[in-house]
Amino acid sequence: MTANFLELLRSDLKNLTRDLLNEVKEGQLSANDAHDIVSLIPDLHFPGLITLLTIGARTTRQKQRITPFPLAKEDIADAFARLPIKDEQARQAARLLLTGQFFGELADAFATIFHVVPGLPLDLAQDLRTLPHFPRRLALAIKRDLGDTPSVIEAVMADLRDNGKIDCQPKILGHTMGVLYRQATPKQVAMTIHSLLGNGSVRLAIIVFARSKGIDISQGDLDLVREAIDPDGPSLGGLLAPGYRHLITHFGQAQAMELLEQLVA
Repeated sequence: MTANFLELLRSDLKNLTRDLLNEVKEGQLSANDAHDIVSLIPDLHFPGLITLLTIGARTTRQKQRITPFPLAKEDIADAFARLPIKDEQARQAARLLLTGQFFGELADAFATIFHVVPGLPLDLAQDLRTLPHFPRRLALAIKRDLGDTPSVIEAVMADLRDNGKIDCQPKILGHTMGVLYRQATPKQVAMTIHSLLGNGSVRLAIIVFARSKGIDISQGDLDLVREAIDPDGPSLGGLLAPGYRHLITHFGQAQAMELLEQLVA
């Protein structure tokens, strides 16, 4: 976890902690379980975080149970067959779901998304346009990711400085994204999440991931999450606490805890 993400989570964690402490006082939850739940939230991976936020955003509860399934190629293809989607979105979403970094820390997920879906606006890099030269840490990270290929390195640097969109990535820029993520402000992280939730391939990957865990979410639910995220706050819309409450309501305390553990990087 990083300071910028913790700051982004602060109000949401405060609300969730308050709700859990009330359950402890009422004897519905042990103090140890409450502590464990709060400690897991900052380590949620990107699709897990959005899934939990989405459950908290939607206005109706899940009516039926969905059978969980492993994220193997054949199961992903079957899930796509049940959804109205475009071929290109399915191809990109499948690549995201089959790439382990998508389920790593947020920086890893961002690096994977910007590699699989080129041309997305990279809000984490918006400050680079005003700097006279690249920070040394970032320049070293780019070289570490791309090796000794000056033309490719220059192309990526030009993309970052020009419009913040990396149009051509020969590799997943894990080190580069790690540096950008660690130096980003909470507002930039919130803006990045907000932007990514506007992409059809990313949304599709999250929907299929959630269904693989037995959780049914929709495009409309994701719209609610995107609208709730406040970069100027910044916050994630106060959706974590209601999201976890809905998990308990639908799955029960024990299974909700098991599901939460599966949403962690």
